[in-house]
Amino acid sequence: MNDDCLHINERNVDCDRVNKQRLMDLKSPIVLINAMDINCNTQTYSDDHFRRLRPRIYTAIGARMMLTWNVCVNVGLVNGSIGNVIDIVYADNTEPPSLPAFIIMNIVNYSGPVFFHGEGRQQWVPILPQTYEFTTLNGQKASRTQFPLQLAYSLTAHKAQGLTCSSKIVVVISDKEKNVGITYVQLSRCTDINNLCLLKAVTLERMTTGISKSQSLRFRLIEENRLISLWKKTKEKFSLSTDDYSLHVLPDCVPPPIKATRQKSQKKQSVVQPDVTARTEKPIVSKPTAKEHAEILRSKRLRDYDHHGVVPRTCLFVITQLKKKPCFKKR
Repeated sequence: MNDDCLHINERNVDCDRVNKQRLMDLKSPIVLINAMDINCNTQTYSDDHFRRLRPRIYTAIGARMMLTWNVCVNVGLVNGSIGNVIDIVYADNTEPPSLPAFIIMNIVNYSGPVFFHGEGRQQWVPILPQTYEFTTLNGQKASRTQFPLQLAYSLTAHKAQGLTCSSKIVVVISDKEKNVGITYVQLSRCTDINNLCLLKAVTLERMTTGISKSQSLRFRLIEENRLISLWKKTKEKFSLSTDDYSLHVLPDCVPPPIKATRQKSQKKQSVVQPDVTARTEKPIVSKPTAKEHAEILRSKRLRDYDHHGVVPRTCLFVITQLKKKPCFKKR
């Protein structure tokens, strides 16, 4: 099979099987790298407690691996960056399965300073081990030091989210839609439809009714309907008239300019600017009206306003507090 081919599976077990087989096909010595754990039990704490730092890594010269951390975003060393192992360098008096000093990788997306001079070495970069600490239930500090790497011959659909692949992709679609949108993620990673390969045939019912009638999609639709119902109730509760500036229109909403009033005189009509001082000195009554609520929020310039004058969603909480106890203290 083509070395540039990427497998996308739904289960970690299938990914591990493909990765091990492709690693053995390299015909190179396989290196075991054990993590350095302090005050932690691998049977009690999973990899999620260590930000996906694995207790052991299998690799080899020429193996395709992927970063699982954002090591340096500015130069392209981000979560999901894929490269090949060039060399594994150990410190003096150390050998496998201990941690190497660093692993040299050829990462295509790397755009930082050049570490190795020579033709074709501009994207060679040393990857160092990373340490993650957390506090256990007993109050002790636990840590794990390991390389944020994993084999990238086969990835799960969840790990492949956001990945754009120009090489060939082999997709394994299960008989049921276990997670909403997982089929879309698997089929939309390649940039060319000619590079997409389905490992087994898929029926039309699986791609249509198999998704629309899935149990997970039904729960998602129920949750969406619940949120829409809450949004409508919130809109009705906090909505104001058009002249009073509707505060429920919160996203990307800028307070409208104050309307100028016109007074007619005998000679000519002149535009009278609004009296701002009169507005700020307006006393706050015990039960302010909806229009006074809006005036208070604009005049006091609460901390919930951002530097553009945009009213965020947190102002709904402010309005609720105004109805309970309409008072502001001067700072």
